[in-house]
Amino acid sequence: MDSIPRVHHGEISHLSFRHQCKDGLYRDAAHANGAPVAVDEFDSAGYCKAHAADYTPGRAGCAYNGVMTGIAERIDHTLLKIDRGTSLDTFREGARFVLEHRLRAFVVPPSVVRTLASEFPSLSLATVVSYPLGCDLLPVKLAQLRAAAADGAAEVDAVLNLLGLLAVDGSVSEETSALCREAKQLGIGLKLIIETPILTPELITRACALLQPLDFLAIKTSTGYGREPTKLEDVRLIKQLVGDAHLVKASGGIGTREEAEGFIAAGADILGTSSTTAILSGTASTGETA
Repeated sequence: MDSIPRVHHGEISHLSFRHQCKDGLYRDAAHANGAPVAVDEFDSAGYCKAHAADYTPGRAGCAYNGVMTGIAERIDHTLLKIDRGTSLDTFREGARFVLEHRLRAFVVPPSVVRTLASEFPSLSLATVVSYPLGCDLLPVKLAQLRAAAADGAAEVDAVLNLLGLLAVDGSVSEETSALCREAKQLGIGLKLIIETPILTPELITRACALLQPLDFLAIKTSTGYGREPTKLEDVRLIKQLVGDAHLVKASGGIGTREEAEGFIAAGADILGTSSTTAILSGTASTGETA
């Protein structure tokens, strides 16, 4: 099959064997006898019109033969924790796993992005900025964002200034605006991590109000790094506040299929997890860190 433009919000941003619709899901583009997907096959809201006869313009999602796509295509499979015995081959194995199971993306440390992008050109790669504490200064975060794009990442998950979020001060507004401008210029998908486990519902509401007018891909709940698990009610609140303006990525403590389904029902468009095998197989997870 020829390379298929992967489309985000109706605009070609990257080449892959799959495309990405506005709901954040990557799908095989095997319609039209495998011909490349044209931009005019997407409506003005960025939804693909080619999957099913019952297509409805602007609805929240696309369908294969009238059936909504499953959990796998929502998963950002995450491998950020480095343990004794972790090697580059560990990430190569993860890349093959993501491709085999047609997962949404593979989230990896910045240091391996260039190698994986070179060796697995059809792989959708994401990496992190200011992970996991968000305490880097803005110029550092912008430099990390540029490096990720140059190395071949399609998306980045950036931790915001958590102290600023807690204080609701002007530093977060300056940071988020600059990151969004830079990501748009680079053509890279930006997910902004607000770390819901340390925020009250009031602070989550204020954070969403701050982010709502900006142009970026998704609000992400948590790094999952030494925090309490993300709560269903926080995902519901974020989705209620942002609606369809931004995708919602639930991450942190999602270790079973039941939990994954619960977060999708609560409004999560994307799931970040390192427990993908357990979720897909329906078995118990041995530990979730992403």
